[in-house]
Formats: sequence, structure tokens, C-alpha cells
Amino acid sequence: MNEIRKSSISKRFNDVSWHDARVLSFSLHKGDSFYFVKIEVLFTLQDIPGGYEKVSKFLRFDRCRIFVADIDLLGLELCGGMIGSAECYTNVLEYERRKRNKVEGFDLPQNRLPLNLCSVFEFDLIHPSGYFTIFAGNFDITTV
Repeated sequence: MNEIRKSSISKRFNDVSWHDARVLSFSLHKGDSFYFVKIEVLFTLQDIPGGYEKVSKFLRFDRCRIFVADIDLLGLELCGGMIGSAECYTNVLEYERRKRNKVEGFDLPQNRLPLNLCSVFEFDLIHPSGYFTIFAGNFDITTV
């Protein structure tokens, strides 16, 4: 059941046209039991004949376990916070081994939020702005 849910989350995330969307803000919040990350993104839509429409949306990542950010704020300012690419990975343990190069077998107690219940959401910003990665149990996108 968990794999079906994660596959659905991954499809919703990966179906979004992230390239050239602009990160306006991001913040980390403490909920009742878990943290969540909120990101405001400005999307440019090309569905208007001869023009563009800009739409601001909130991304919310619930039940966050890990939030990694390496942001060059000058790069972010000069490149306008533009997203180069974004992808969701459902195999968190493989991602940990391959991308983060963590020691296999080390993890905090698994009774609250096991890593295998999370998906990995990775955002690469236009160079040299940096990147951020979120390990979370769910993702939603809403219009501001």
C-alpha cells in the first residue's frame, strides 16, 4: 500500500513543469507531531495566446524527516531563484546510499517516521544558486 501511495505522490510531483519556475520563499515549520516545509513558487504558464500568465503556488511537504539545503544567496538573487529541475524519488534508502553517501545501517529510531515511508523531493536551482532536498511523507500544491 505504501508503494502505491508513494508512486502516486511521485507522479503528481514529476508531472509538474518545474523548469524556469521561480522559488519566492521557503520555510520550515513545526506542526503538532512533525515538521513541514512550505515553498512559494511562481510558475509561468504559456496558455494565453501571445502572452504568459504568472501563477503563484504553495508547495507543502508534510511529515518531513530531512531537509538539506545548499543555497548561494547571491546566486539565488542573480539568477532570480529559477528552478533548473526537480524530481521525486520513491526509493529513499537507495537515494541515501547513492546521493548522500550515508553510512548504511545508521538511522534514528524508526518508531516515529521511518525513512522508507518518505519520498525524496530534489530541487536543483539554476547554477550557481544551489539545491535543496526534502525527505517527506507527502506533497501538496495549492494556488495562493
